[in-house]
Order: sequence, then structure tokens, then C-alpha cells
Amino acid sequence: MLQFRLILLFSLVFTLNAFSQNQQIEKTNSQHIFLNKKENSFMLFDDSTFYYEYKVAHGKWRKHPIAYRGECNFVDFQKDYLPVASEEGQIYFVYRGCGEVYQLINDTIQRIDQSFRHENQFGGSIFMYKNKICFFGGYGMFTAKNFISYFNLKFKEWMVNDIPSNCKIPAPRFNQFAQLEDDDFYILGGQWSSSKENKRYSDVWRYSFKTNRWKHLGRLNTNAMKTKYMGFFEANYSSNKLIQMENNIFLIDFKTNKLSRFTSSDYSMMHYPLLDTTEQYICGVVFKSETYKNIAVFKRTDFLGKPVEVLNIYIEPTIKEKSFSLLYLVIILPFGLFLFIFLKKRKLANNSIATLSKNKGSYYLNGHLLSEEFSVIDAEVLMHFLLAEENTLEIADINRILEYDNATIDAVKKRREQSIKNIREKLALYSNIPAENVFISSQHPQDRRIKRLKLNPILLQTTTK
Repeated sequence: MLQFRLILLFSLVFTLNAFSQNQQIEKTNSQHIFLNKKENSFMLFDDSTFYYEYKVAHGKWRKHPIAYRGECNFVDFQKDYLPVASEEGQIYFVYRGCGEVYQLINDTIQRIDQSFRHENQFGGSIFMYKNKICFFGGYGMFTAKNFISYFNLKFKEWMVNDIPSNCKIPAPRFNQFAQLEDDDFYILGGQWSSSKENKRYSDVWRYSFKTNRWKHLGRLNTNAMKTKYMGFFEANYSSNKLIQMENNIFLIDFKTNKLSRFTSSDYSMMHYPLLDTTEQYICGVVFKSETYKNIAVFKRTDFLGKPVEVLNIYIEPTIKEKSFSLLYLVIILPFGLFLFIFLKKRKLANNSIATLSKNKGSYYLNGHLLSEEFSVIDAEVLMHFLLAEENTLEIADINRILEYDNATIDAVKKRREQSIKNIREKLALYSNIPAENVFISSQHPQDRRIKRLKLNPILLQTTTK
């Protein structure tokens, strides 16, 4: 009987050890864990020849072979590219400053975009919405951003989601916490910095993809989370609901405006915690030392236990604040708009606005980068005009810019007409010349069958900076 018990005990210990080993990757070089919602699996790309996957239904890590076809070594690829999975299970890797995109296709990581390294949205929040790769905010080219850019899989280019001009929007920022729930995208905190100052935000916003509108929900409840954490979130690693800060892990639910705080000295070792789709398991990077870290999966109930407290995440605007906002909309805003229009017309009457400028190798429209004012495609077309001799392009030159995906002649023609129309309207808006005068049309001096377009010199008065 004793012998049987010993055998049973050894068997149990062996089983528990095997279970524990299946729950963790002993050593990792990367910390880019992410969730494939379709498979409900945690994923880690830690080597150029294989990746790890932990399917919650199977309860263990498995290796899958891959081939890496990147343009840099895999160590740099791990550092510079952020993994993300679509709702349909496709795996993408996006340059952390936005731009270049790779995809795992038939076990091969290969580049799929027709873009470039934007270097424009470092510290931005990457997420997927309806199988579109999206990027909110970020920092680059000496400015912080407050727009949502998205990768157009058809054109293999990045576009900017245009918000109506009468819509209130959050201030530009980076390193915010973000969360996507159904058709709503939430942000909390973030920071903005310049050579003279650094500002941390403690506001909460919601963007609705259905209405294409932002809404200010309120300000951070400082009883729930300290303001010192604002601006120091790892935006690129933002999980679906978890934040780890010092000895705390916060469970965030923007939809119900609830924050649950869990506290333990062990939590300081856990970074980038991530919930599975059932919210019953947590995967995270465990830092055992500065040089040694592993990836572990825990049952949520075993790891978190019960919350220390449950509080509101944000405090909604008071009646006084709402009343002031209403007063602003009814009285102050119309007066401000009238004054703005009056001053703008007066300025236009007395001055030819030189809208396009060059500074330190970058081109600007009234002080804003072209990438902030135009879609990626329109900015590319305008850049070709600015770099061309005498700022003149033949129609065939423009066509070549727009035939990046082997499109038909008719498709390229439609793109050209739409792009030229967009550029005309935008430049006319910022200058005192009609849209039809933004480009000067002419015929080639040696072949009158060739049509050429030239940017109106009035728009280029400051390109010598």
C-alpha cells in the first residue's frame, strides 16, 4: 500500500512539473507577445526559424517552423516591428514608427506594403479593426499626433482617417493606454513633449468607428490610478484590458467605466500582461533579472485573486463644466469662428500665402508636414511635383506613381484624377487662388500630344528654407 502511494505521489509530481513546463518558455529574447483572437492563442516570434504558440484549448506551448524574408537581421526585426493579429487570424508585423508592413504567409514572413518607414508614430497604439491595421497617435518628425492611420490592404498604403472639422478631438499624444471594444476605441492618458516642456494627459476619450466621432468621457479618477503613471504606458504593448504598474495590475473596462486594482509584490516582475478571449488566462513576460526573462501563462484566478478595490476609471464632466461647454458652443464659438473668418479673409486680401515650404529636408503645408495634411498617396504625388524640375510633371509621370499594384489604365486614370482633385482643393483652401489655378496646364514643347502640369509658383514662395 505504501509503495502504491509513493508511485502515485511521484506520478503526481511528474505531472505537475510537466504541466508547469508546458505553461512557460524558459528563456526569451523578445517581449512581443500578442493574442490571436481567432485561435484564442498567445503568440511569440522569438527566432527567425520558428515561433511559439500557446492555444488555451491545448494548454501548452508549441513550436511552428517559419522562414524569415526580411530586409534586416531578425534581432533588429524583433525590436523594430510590432506583431498584431486580425480577427480572421492573419499575422502582421508593422514598423513601430508606422509604414512598412510584413505578413506571415504560408509560414513565411515577407513584406507586403508599397510604403516606407514613416518615422511618424513612435509610441502610438496599434490595433486591428475589421481586419484593418490601425495606428493612433505617436511621435515623430518633432510632432505628436492625434489621428488614426490605417493600412489599406488593397492599395498596400497607409491612409489617414478624416474626422469632420466640427468634431472635438483629443490633443496630440503618445504612450497612452488604448483599448478596442466592439466599434469603440478608447484612450487614457499619454504625453506630449517638446524641447521646452513635457505634458502628461489624464483624460479619457472614446472614438466611435460607426459615427466617425470622438467624445471626451471625462478625467482620470485619481483615487483609482495615480497621475504619475499617465504618459508612461507602453502603448505598443497595450493589452485588451490589463495594465501593470509597479506592484499593481489594473483591470480596465472602459465600457462600464470600472477599474479593478490587484496588488502583489510579485506583479513587479510581470510585464505586458495579456488576457485571452475568455479572460480566464493571463500571459506575460516575467523578468527574473535584467538579462533573464521568460514567458508564462497563468490561470487568472490563481494569479490575480480578488481585487483590492473596484472604482470608476474616470469622472464625467460636472454640470458646471457642461454648462460652460454649452455656453462656449452657443455664444463664444460662433463669435470665434466669425473672427477667424474675418482675419483669414483680411490676410488673404493683403498677402499671397506661400503655403508649401521646405525645412531640413521635409516639406510642409502651412507649417504642417504633408503626411499630416494629405493621404499617403496624395502626399506622394505632391512630393513628386515638389522634387521635379520646374515643379512640372507629365501626365505619364503621375500615372507611373499610381500604378504601384499593376492596376489597369482606367483605374490609374481614376486615381490620378482623384488625387489631383484632392491636392487642388486642399491647396486652394490654404491660399488665395482658385482650385483650377493650383496647377498650370501646358503641352510639351517638343511633342504637343504630351500634357504637363505645373504647380503654381505662388504656392512655392518659401521652398528655399
